[in-house]
Amino acid sequence: MKIAIVDDESKIRLGLAKMIEQASPHYNINGSYSDGDEALRELKTNMVDVLITDIRMPSMDGLQLIEHLRGLNPDLRIIILSGFRDFDYARTALRSGVEDYLMKPVNREELYRLLEKLAKSLPQSLVSGAEQTGQSRIVSLIVKEIEETYYQEFDLASFSDKAGLNPNYIRQLFKQHRGQSITDFVMHFRVEKAKELLKYNLELKIYEVGEHVGYLDSVYFNRLFKKIVGMTPKEYKESIRLI
Repeated sequence: MKIAIVDDESKIRLGLAKMIEQASPHYNINGSYSDGDEALRELKTNMVDVLITDIRMPSMDGLQLIEHLRGLNPDLRIIILSGFRDFDYARTALRSGVEDYLMKPVNREELYRLLEKLAKSLPQSLVSGAEQTGQSRIVSLIVKEIEETYYQEFDLASFSDKAGLNPNYIRQLFKQHRGQSITDFVMHFRVEKAKELLKYNLELKIYEVGEHVGYLDSVYFNRLFKKIVGMTPKEYKESIRLI
């Protein structure tokens, strides 16, 4: 479920984003904006499923933003943020088709309850599509990082921390999308790189090839290579010469 946050207070935006990211891996923050004008410009071409917006902001306020975005996306679900003094203003927004409101400071459990309700109310095709897009993006980022730094150990803990996701969830997600574990993907990618080196860099010794692809233990490298390719690196190198 794609979510955008609009509030002129950065502390509130950051706090909400953190709570939402901790709630579920299926909730993705696709935009965080300090005013209605900025939000409208971006969301015209990057529409989301749920908008969480303050109603009192400089320039374009929340009600004006809601009116514009409703015209672009009638299915948009909206939660408004309201201070105690703005409660009457919030009731006006509720009459404009807003799903619900949250009082500041935002209560975590109340926020989670609303998000769960909105996720269930969205057309399933939208929800599954958003989830699939987010999941594919995560897997693509992992593949990209491995391909660029295959000679180093992939730091799942660091990646998980940056993504704000549980490492076990990422492992399961990768296997679901790629049909193999992250560890297996790294091993096979390294061996493919080793095959390229053996084929095109004939001056390299076998142990040097292993080191180039991240294996300092030459015995382990030889054993792994044979397990995947069906022959040792030396045998593979000799077979290339015969072609």
